Formats: sequence, structure tokens, C-alpha cells
Amino acid sequence: MRRTRNLILVKEQCYKEFLESLAPVDFADIKGNLQATRVPGTCEWITDEKQFELWSLQNNVFWMFGKAGSGKTFIAQYMCEHLERQGSPVTYFFFDTKRATDLQSLKKFYQTILYQLLNCIRRADAVLKAQCFESARSCLLNNEPREAHQNAIRDVLKRIPVAFLVIDALDECTSARPDELKDLFSTLKTFPNVIILNTADGK
Repeated sequence: MRRTRNLILVKEQCYKEFLESLAPVDFADIKGNLQATRVPGTCEWITDEKQFELWSLQNNVFWMFGKAGSGKTFIAQYMCEHLERQGSPVTYFFFDTKRATDLQSLKKFYQTILYQLLNCIRRADAVLKAQCFESARSCLLNNEPREAHQNAIRDVLKRIPVAFLVIDALDECTSARPDELKDLFSTLKTFPNVIILNTADGK
């Protein structure tokens, strides 16, 4: 019994170290500020929209455009809260040219989404957790840097129930070249078991 417990502790430590090595962006303060400043009752209209009702695995990318300052980031945060209340695994990234360069980085986007996906897997799902971590580790070791995180995310998504991905201000990913953004659009469409909300400037 003690040996089993020790093995579990060793595995959990390995998982923790691997997650830390991904160096994700911590959005706790940003999300907390958005929650604190959003006026109660606002943004809730989005869930009554016909396009939202049609949002599904068959129609998995939901684009929302609007002018700068029109409240897209508040809607993105509200959608995270709404989906989390439903018990769905939710991953998210808030691009922002006004803040740290990490929030303009495509590499940080992939690292953060992979971290969040792996962190969603419950400790009780020991077999699934081990499979996902091993798959992600293998992808990062055996692929070219540009493809490594994409393939790791794709492999993890194949193994878990449907997840949601909320991306705010994708047009503010200033670190990416046009061909990299084009590759991102194509890649997002191929991710299995994921339903995606993108917001972008509609000027």
C-alpha cells in the first residue's frame, strides 16, 4: 500500500515538473479583473444568439468580430465562466498588444493551451492522465519546434471528452508571421473534440 502511494506521489511530481516546464501564461489576474469590472447581467445575450446555438463539433469555430473597445474581451471571459459552470473543460488565451509580450506570442499560446488541457484531467483518471502526459511529452521530444505543441495538443484532445477553446483578440498575435497565422487557422480546424470561440477586431 505504501509503495503504491509512493509511486503515485512520484508520478504526480513528474506531472507537476512537466507542467511547469511548459511555462504557460497565468491569466488569473487578468480574468479576475474582468470578472470584477463586468457589470452583472451584461454579455449574457450571447448565449441566446442563433449562431451560438448552432455552435457545435460539426460547426466548431465561432467567430465574433467587433470594433476595439466594444467588449469582446468581456464576452470571451463571460463565455469561459458560462462553459465552466456547465462542467466542460475550458481552455483560453487572451492576446493583448497593450500588455506583456507573452500575450502577443503564438508559442506562448500553444504552451498555455497544452498546459490547461493537461491540467483539466482529474487525478482520479489515473490511466487517462498517464496516457495524455506521456503522449504530450513524446510529441515535444520527437517533433520540430513549430509542430511539437500542435501535435501534443491534438493528441491530448483525441483522448479527452469535448473541450472548449476561447481565443480573444487573435489579431493581436503580433509575434506570428502571416504564414504562421494561416497555419494556426488551418490547425484549429483540424483539432479533434474541440469547439472554438475566436474574437477579433472587425474594423
